[in-house]
Amino acid sequence: NGGITLIVPAMRNHSNHPDVQASACEVLCVLASHSSNTRETISEHNGIAHVLEAMKNHADHAVVQANACGVLAWLALDIGKSTIPLQGGIELIVQAMKSHLNSVSVQMRGCEALCVLCMESEQNRNSVVERGGVESVFQSVKQYPLDDNVSRIAMKCLQEIAKNAALSKQIEVETIELCMDVLKTHPKDVSVQSKYLSMMNDLLKQRKASNPEFKKLVDEFMNRGGLEVVFEAMKTHPLDGSINLCALAILANMIIAENRDAIASRDTALVVLNAMRNHPNSAD
Repeated sequence: NGGITLIVPAMRNHSNHPDVQASACEVLCVLASHSSNTRETISEHNGIAHVLEAMKNHADHAVVQANACGVLAWLALDIGKSTIPLQGGIELIVQAMKSHLNSVSVQMRGCEALCVLCMESEQNRNSVVERGGVESVFQSVKQYPLDDNVSRIAMKCLQEIAKNAALSKQIEVETIELCMDVLKTHPKDVSVQSKYLSMMNDLLKQRKASNPEFKKLVDEFMNRGGLEVVFEAMKTHPLDGSINLCALAILANMIIAENRDAIASRDTALVVLNAMRNHPNSAD
């Protein structure tokens, strides 16, 4: 706590010095990760206001923006959940992500901050959507499709936003389109194929478990060429167990959604038999 009482005044006294602001945010991020009591102390000393002020004063400084988003992500776990949006924090996070598309740290920490803000808060979800946050999160994945941290946190953020019923279908359809675009762009990358097939399968499973419009989502997937993407992944990587397992799970979801005729009209049986033949020791 003694450190916080020194750091926050330093930010106030050196508001025009970007390196001081970046370092102060970095230290506050570490401190905020320790406990809710520490986060409360940061808030009591106007830490949120000074972090947001640093973002305003140094909008073109990627390190300040990334470190500030890191602090906000931790503070949003509890006391900052309502305070950050009230002080314009969501707008600043989204603007940072738009302005620093070439900074993987800003994209990752920006997605993380938005994700935590959206947890258990319909009001914050709506605010993120209204301020263009969904577009920024999608753009992060498009910019860094091979970065595991960005894609993982971005998808989690989209899942949180999609908990608002009015937003779920649009976000789910756009997520499927994004996954398929990445799969088509990197057909020979085993890691990409495995990761994004898994994301699509998780999305279908989530909808199946919680929403009666599961069949509509599968239809959207089919209409956008999803079956062809799945087949291509299995044909290109016949010996990769992870890819084939995810692909078979997606096909099973299609069958559950009563798309049997569409699937039967393709080479599904041959692809499935090849997968079984190539992986005789895999019980899954």
